[in-house]
Amino acid sequence: MRATGRRIDQPIDAAADDVYPPQLDVTISPADGQDWVDPGLLGADVDSEPVVPPDYAPPEELLASLHTADGSDAPATWDAMATSDDPAVRALATFWRDL
Repeated sequence: MRATGRRIDQPIDAAADDVYPPQLDVTISPADGQDWVDPGLLGADVDSEPVVPPDYAPPEELLASLHTADGSDAPATWDAMATSDDPAVRALATFWRDL
């Protein structure tokens, strides 16, 4: 093995001017149109009105959607959806039935 002449504790000059990770000039926007965090909580100046979340669909519409997604012969009730074999239907029914 051949020595390079550079000591281990010396910095590598080629990477000294590079910033890692590089700054990316992109705008990220959530798919649902709402901010993921409140910039005011992070210390940023907020000069816009807060985003008001949309109203929930009526419970009957949510139940009908879950029943369709479940695809079983179970009755369209919150209790039946909360005991579904589908874990997503079960979780949503448990959450939505208490709204």
